[in-house]
Amino acid sequence: MADTARADVGRRDRMVCLVHSVGFGMLHVGLLPGLTKPLEQAYFLTHGQMGTLLAMGAGLSCAAAIVLGAVADRRGASPILSMSMVVIAASAFAIWQAKSTVGGIAALLIFHFAAGSYFVANGLVFALYGAGHAGGLNLFHGLQGIGRLLAPLVIVAATLVTGTWRTVFLMSFLVHLGLAFLYLNVHEPPHPEGQKPIAFSGILEALLNRRYIACLAVFVFVSGCEISMITWVANYLEREAGFVQAQALLGLTIMMSGYTGIRLVLGFTRIEVGIRFMAAALALNIASYVLLMFVVRHVLTAYAVCFLLGASFGPFWPCAASLLLRRLRGGRGLLSGVFGVGSALGAIISLSVVGWLGDCFSLRAALVVTPVSAAIFVAIYRALFLGTPGDVESDGLSGEARRTSLDTGRADAVRREIF
Repeated sequence: MADTARADVGRRDRMVCLVHSVGFGMLHVGLLPGLTKPLEQAYFLTHGQMGTLLAMGAGLSCAAAIVLGAVADRRGASPILSMSMVVIAASAFAIWQAKSTVGGIAALLIFHFAAGSYFVANGLVFALYGAGHAGGLNLFHGLQGIGRLLAPLVIVAATLVTGTWRTVFLMSFLVHLGLAFLYLNVHEPPHPEGQKPIAFSGILEALLNRRYIACLAVFVFVSGCEISMITWVANYLEREAGFVQAQALLGLTIMMSGYTGIRLVLGFTRIEVGIRFMAAALALNIASYVLLMFVVRHVLTAYAVCFLLGASFGPFWPCAASLLLRRLRGGRGLLSGVFGVGSALGAIISLSVVGWLGDCFSLRAALVVTPVSAAIFVAIYRALFLGTPGDVESDGLSGEARRTSLDTGRADAVRREIF
């Protein structure tokens, strides 16, 4: 009976995280791309000012990821996530009700800041899924992708029904307030030996450690691969491949479907992701890039290639998170915060480089950033997967503990129910 009760609690806790992921994709991060123009008009912003505002929000989100991650290691992820949901709900309510430009912008920045807590949730998902953490993280991020795909439909439906786009922020307020109550009852498993939280006084020293820097680099290149293509592919299809706007946007949607679909497949089937899988994904990424940029011109064929392109880099982020949370020493909250910082840096760098190269040459040439970033990521992933750089002792684990940790990632150890 006790085992059954614990299993029921674990299933419920995992379900809370998965609901959070869908809600985050649909009523937080997925809202902003579709509301850029209305927000500019409401707050009298130029494109440049809006871009600066979004960049500031990304910076605040990074700071929140590190701070909240470090605190979550000491106080527990559940209360930190609950508090963050309250902050997101309050800022969404403020945007819904905002009458002044200053108040609306301030609320939007707070809305961004609290989003850093989503990275902390990665560490909680890792802990809740135990030996099945790789599948859990893929499912967690796959469902966020479902939410992102639904976000434009939610915006259109809310605007048609109520007459204003601001209604989506009322919906965001209600959903995140509900999540705040749900997270109060989530039970986080304890940190295993070798992953004990780092003392606050030692956080800076840990972040400068070569293994944490390697961790940061992983997500710089993962983000560079993802964000550059997601941001610019529709622009390329319309301006340089000769598609009309609707066809280009449909191509982006199909690519995001492949990106999300592969994560869901890995999440539900628990297929083990090793070096060979990553090598195959890299080969598919390079082939899809070459076909889309230099070979394919028929619309339907291009859509098929877009789907494969999205599927090629879809597994990178969650699989990298799973590997690093298992292999690196330190609290999972702080590690998850580093993932967020690396992702933001990768986005800033790759978008700047692609934009500059696109002005100098063409988007076709500039988007070579995607396969190049993917290749560097897979090389670093391979080194970390095989245990280099660093040795067993630098991980804080004994040889037997390391073998046990690696064994938990094998396919035969993760055949458990996904919920």
